[in-house]
Amino acid sequence: MAKRHQYFLCFAVFKLTLRSIQLKITIILLLDNKIFSNKEFINIKRLKIIFVLMALFITNVMAQNSNSIQRMMGFPTEEPGFDKGVSACFCGVINGRLYIAGGCNFPEKPVAEGGKKRFYKTIYAAELQANSDQLVWKTVGQMPQEAAYGVSVSYENSLIFVGGNNEVGALTTAIRLYPTAEGVKQEALPSLPHALDNMSGAVVGHILYVAGGNCEGVATQKVWSLNLKNAEKEGWKEHAAIPGIARVQPLLLPLRVVCWVFGVVLHLKQRQSPPSWL
Repeated sequence: MAKRHQYFLCFAVFKLTLRSIQLKITIILLLDNKIFSNKEFINIKRLKIIFVLMALFITNVMAQNSNSIQRMMGFPTEEPGFDKGVSACFCGVINGRLYIAGGCNFPEKPVAEGGKKRFYKTIYAAELQANSDQLVWKTVGQMPQEAAYGVSVSYENSLIFVGGNNEVGALTTAIRLYPTAEGVKQEALPSLPHALDNMSGAVVGHILYVAGGNCEGVATQKVWSLNLKNAEKEGWKEHAAIPGIARVQPLLLPLRVVCWVFGVVLHLKQRQSPPSWL
């Protein structure tokens, strides 16, 4: 009689602390007669199990939340091409106003038909009305250059935009925007030590963290931080890398005094071998 085995299928969650990066494993499902290890390839069916369970968990959490989702109408129309909609723009909410900036699209024709990507740099703002689904936008400023695929965070009645890329390549720029009666006031923050795009960011206390993404065009696990109370003097600091594979377009979630890193976009080379975090 064959020996009966029991193994756990686990979903890895990475926890960033101020001192180090720790790995926390959350057990999702108990499977019988199945062997999973870091050295074996997890096939599509087994990955689907993970995503279904994640979807059920998220749905349950949303069902218990009293917040609602409302469709809003209206989009900036001042800039040619922008009114077609953009992706990867910078955004944030300050004092009841929604801000969007930059982003990119294919305004002439789709990429599948040979269309050329266009990047933008205008900053727009719209008042959020409790009893209205209409957004009325106005131009409030311009970023230093066209950009998309960077990090946006809100901090002490200001917005911070970090990195990204454009037609020229990845960026090291970091700026802070303060709303004014006329529009926005811009303050330059210390430049990133490397050009970064498609990373994630979050503020814990007064510390801004950015993690993952592409560093100088290569997918990375690196983590940097900037003390927003002493940015010019201290500059950016590099921390221990995220465990496992490099992570492009991850989700960085601040929770009290730590950050949690979720998700990853796998490059083709990474897809050829099993994810090290499974």
